[in-house]
Amino acid sequence: MEKDHLEIILEDIREKFELVLEGHEVLHKEIQNTRQELREEIGFVNVKV
Repeated sequence: MEKDHLEIILEDIREKFELVLEGHEVLHKEIQNTRQELREEIGFVNVKV
């Protein structure tokens, strides 16, 4: 395999890896937001009880 070809493949892999990391970051933020909303709802229910 030629060096140029390998560099192109590695660049493609890097870009895809970055997309995966971005996706994980978005999911992490969504999970954190959902946890916070759930805590608020639980607190609201506890006050009512």
